[in-house]
Amino acid sequence: MNLRGSVIPIFDLAVRFGLNRTPDNARNVVVIAAHDNQTVGLLVESVSEILSVSRDRIQETPDLRSDNSRQSIIGVITVDEGMTRVIDLGAVITTGKRTVQ
Repeated sequence: MNLRGSVIPIFDLAVRFGLNRTPDNARNVVVIAAHDNQTVGLLVESVSEILSVSRDRIQETPDLRSDNSRQSIIGVITVDEGMTRVIDLGAVITTGKRTVQ
């Protein structure tokens, strides 16, 4: 993706979590994020809200079925009456031991 003259990699979060590719859809969104001075895009099906939370609200991750998900989730937070996963961006954009650039 070209963002203001810089080419940035796009990661499909569904694939990173061991699911099927995100289907093409008019609601698809690319969320721009930065990690260790690297700007990346995260392809998601949609975005319902953006939250800012303090680290002390992050609870331990419950057991997950998928090893891919377990490595990329650092915890959960309570939102309204449900739980939302907190991802480890570094784990999502790292392939093996090398960060994709």
